[in-house]
Amino acid sequence: MASEFKGVRRLQDMATGEILEIDYVEKKLSHSLKGGWRRVYLADFLQILDEIGNAKIKVLEFVLDNIDSNNKLTITMTEVAKKTKISYMTVHTTFKALEEKKLLKKVGTAWVVMPDVVSAFGSDKKNARLLIDYSEDDRGLFDD
Repeated sequence: MASEFKGVRRLQDMATGEILEIDYVEKKLSHSLKGGWRRVYLADFLQILDEIGNAKIKVLEFVLDNIDSNNKLTITMTEVAKKTKISYMTVHTTFKALEEKKLLKKVGTAWVVMPDVVSAFGSDKKNARLLIDYSEDDRGLFDD
């Protein structure tokens, strides 16, 4: 991946009218990665990793490697424990920690990786739709 600094841009926050200056960086991505690509908002992702602890990262890695194109993991925690050879208690604790940190959300029988932190495959339009579909009002993402 190559990144190129394109300069500073001035944007207006439509809710407050505040003028913001941001650095504009263009990043070129290879779309030939195994299984497609994932978009990760690194600062949020690293904070979550730091807070859940290193012993549970293998569970998180398994989740990220096994979500479908709609950010869903459709297997149980028991199956995750068997496939990762990690105790059910560690898997359960990890899922609950990720849920508390709002990275995972239970939707029906599936677990959803929240697309404001990690987006699986697809266009920006699709990822925006997933974000709207899976987000809750209390996440504060769409506050006016």
